[in-house]
Amino acid sequence: MNVIKLNNGTEVRVSPEDHARLAGYSWSRFRNGRAYRKELIPREERGGKKTHRTLLLHREVMGVDDDRQVIFRDGDATNCTRENLVVVDANFRPRQRAKKGGSSQYRGVGWNRAKGMWQAYVRVNGKLRHLGFFPEGPEGEEKAARAYDEVARAEFGELAVLNFPRVRRRRLAAHASALLKSKPRLVASVPLRAEPQPSAPAAPLLAMPAGPLPGPVVAVEVQPEAPAAPGESVEALFQKPVAELTPEELEAMKARFLGDRYRARPRRLVG
Repeated sequence: MNVIKLNNGTEVRVSPEDHARLAGYSWSRFRNGRAYRKELIPREERGGKKTHRTLLLHREVMGVDDDRQVIFRDGDATNCTRENLVVVDANFRPRQRAKKGGSSQYRGVGWNRAKGMWQAYVRVNGKLRHLGFFPEGPEGEEKAARAYDEVARAEFGELAVLNFPRVRRRRLAAHASALLKSKPRLVASVPLRAEPQPSAPAAPLLAMPAGPLPGPVVAVEVQPEAPAAPGESVEALFQKPVAELTPEELEAMKARFLGDRYRARPRRLVG
């Protein structure tokens, strides 16, 4: 492990590629836990009475010397590895502070004496948001911590400081393994062909009841559909003048126009 020891004995972790470059300086520690060192300003660059300038270790690791900010992903100022640092814009508002004591071991969790329960909360854009109360005991405290993680992950994304950062990694790993195990199925596109449906038998035009029929007898005269003239369709006959139509063509036109009402005409027999 690549560690830089500060003047008060605190150990700060750095990446292997930065250890040799930064370990030769004398580093101190601010109250907020961040490591710093003093550097003498060249005489030609001095402006006023200031002779030294302060350089922060985590900014030296990322090589930032402008007004941009360098954020700790896990909120731990002693973890100055490159994987734990991210550079953001100057107008970025710090979202979460490091855990400093308190009644709970988890971030965003506190003990409410009035209710005798654990309370979860998160600060977003300077406003404190209440997330609910949870029963006393280790299980309730853990549930409150997980409730905080869910909201912090939704609000701050990759910069969220979580109580259980490995939970998200396990979920992503499980999801990736599930995708690798699942085999895609190739379905061939076969054009659908409509199967011929059997035609229903034609219903009888008239069902005669058994026994004698009361009243006058009504007979039904069924006339077959008259075919059109040879070489001509029924639709073509509608385009011809009426005076030029033959009786057979008139019958075919009436049968097409009237349909069953014309082919099955009742006729009363007298006698």
